[in-house]
Amino acid sequence: MRLVRIALLPSLIAALGAGCQSTSKLYWVAELPIPPDEKVLIKRADLETREIESLPLDREVTLNAAYSLDFDRRNERLIWGGIYGKPGGLNSCDLDGENHRRLPVPHTYMHGTAVDAGQNAIFWTAEGHYSRGKNRGVWRCELDGRNPTNLLPNAPANITPRGLTLDRRGKNLFFASGKDGSVYRLNYSGNKTSDFGSATRILHLPGSAPRDLAFYKSPRGKRYLFLTISGHYKIYLFELGSGGSIEPITGQLRTFPHCIAIDQKAEHIYWGHRPHDGDFYPVIHRASLSSLDLRSPGWVLETEDFLRSHATAMVVVPDRFFRRKRPESIFLNQLKPGRFDDLCPEQARITK
Repeated sequence: MRLVRIALLPSLIAALGAGCQSTSKLYWVAELPIPPDEKVLIKRADLETREIESLPLDREVTLNAAYSLDFDRRNERLIWGGIYGKPGGLNSCDLDGENHRRLPVPHTYMHGTAVDAGQNAIFWTAEGHYSRGKNRGVWRCELDGRNPTNLLPNAPANITPRGLTLDRRGKNLFFASGKDGSVYRLNYSGNKTSDFGSATRILHLPGSAPRDLAFYKSPRGKRYLFLTISGHYKIYLFELGSGGSIEPITGQLRTFPHCIAIDQKAEHIYWGHRPHDGDFYPVIHRASLSSLDLRSPGWVLETEDFLRSHATAMVVVPDRFFRRKRPESIFLNQLKPGRFDDLCPEQARITK
């Protein structure tokens, strides 16, 4: 085997690079209020072009409300939790909306869902709202739905788990409880069921109902929780381990911020709005996390297409899961006498 020297023209290098480029995508659950049913779609947008498309889910899937959505990196599948209707429960599909599956877990009112693929685990919160408290708690199962376990089966009646987020490196789970106005931390390094005493209350907001949570670790190593509160027109920030209080980091928003997603790599935060008093605001905002000041978001995604809708849950899927290579045959006549083993220029090798 010997290396063959050839001169790659700048245009060829650019073409090769374009064949390997991709951008991250934002997925969200779009709830369309059409009485008497609430139809639900999962949509996605390219974060560079802002092109929006709906995933081709089956009709029975679109008849189920959902307030939670996350991404299984190991199997490259979306995971979402249903609230009621069909099919309800815990669902998954691939990134193009195909191969829908219902995971074999107890049917609960799922308000938050989070995935730690490295631990082979899906977590969800069950508020118990539509089941008179039955199955209420914080649940865990394997990525295929096996071995569902309620981690907090003995939680007091005033604990109604809602939003859920993970610190995957620290193996800490954070969940919001709407009824008692608190945020709790639970370490999930083990699989065993725990007494409620193992959950530590880290934030208490009397008279408030925290809703959605998002964990963020800054480049300097500081750890934060972003949170929304029902009835509040702001997004709040809490620094973990600081012993301080929450601080609003947005100005007064037009409607309730309903859900939050963090793009850790790009240092961006996204949030969607919930309609209030007939005011539909079908947009998703993005702001930089470099200064933790979200008062002037400079990026807006118009999510309205044919009906008024709003985002109830969202997740950012990194660009590396969408990279595709150009067919080798396009360049064969330009690369004689060798060939490219990998068409990405930084890894290209020519052999004979």
